[in-house]
This record gives sequence, structure tokens and C-alpha cells, in this order.
Amino acid sequence: MKQLGELRNQYPTLKLIAHSDTDDEKIIKKLWKLGFSKYVLIGNDMKKAIDGVVNGG
Repeated sequence: MKQLGELRNQYPTLKLIAHSDTDDEKIIKKLWKLGFSKYVLIGNDMKKAIDGVVNGG
């Protein structure tokens, strides 16, 4: 969270979308306080698809 806060301070107009495989209200609230307006919950199928693209599989 500290690094995300620093990134938001350095680039205040940068649009960021947070993503996670953890649906935790505490984390989401912290992200909103940092200025994130979007949050994507990634399930196991999406993680496999991303890994496939990244790793060429």
C-alpha cells in the first residue's frame, strides 16, 4: 500500500485499476482512500488465462 500511495502522489492524474484475488473490505477501503476508483476481483480462471499469456502457454 505504501508504494501505491507514493505512485499516486508522484502521478496524481494517472488512472489505475486495482486487481486482486482477495475480496477483502479492508483492502478495498484502503485502495479507495488512495484514489483508486475501480477494483477487479480476479478468480482462478482469470489468473490461469493471464499466466498463459505471460508465459506463452
